[in-house]
Amino acid sequence: MLEYVDETIEAGATLETGGSTVSLEDVDDSLVVAPTVLSDVTNEMSAACFEHFGPIAPVIPFSNIDEAVELANSTEYGLSGSVHAGNVAAGKAIAERLDTGMVHINDQPVNDEAHISFGGTGASGIGGYNTTDFLNEVTETKWISMQHEQREYPF
Repeated sequence: MLEYVDETIEAGATLETGGSTVSLEDVDDSLVVAPTVLSDVTNEMSAACFEHFGPIAPVIPFSNIDEAVELANSTEYGLSGSVHAGNVAAGKAIAERLDTGMVHINDQPVNDEAHISFGGTGASGIGGYNTTDFLNEVTETKWISMQHEQREYPF
């Protein structure tokens, strides 16, 4: 994750906060990354174009909703996204345009529900968890009919 941060800064982004690990008591080499915010980011920079699972927020400016949707959809990844909008109906309209397996309106992915299907699009995930999507992908169905009693046939 920190390589993505460093590469993004080298490409012209500005580090607003974070960008290092957090020191932990009794731990010689902490792997805990500090919450990190990067501004002046473009979609081609490492922290924005690669799927990472850390507390790194690349901030990419946009002019209007269409451009924001285009930016969000111009990556090969699509595990989860969030739309924050003052109007929930407007947020839902934007969410429907995003190419992600999950979209949270005025929320974030940490609040996923374990009993709801979970999965991404594109290069994210391996299909839907808590659904039959993955099972259907790796199996082939077969119909086997079994009669337990002798049957009379009409011919």
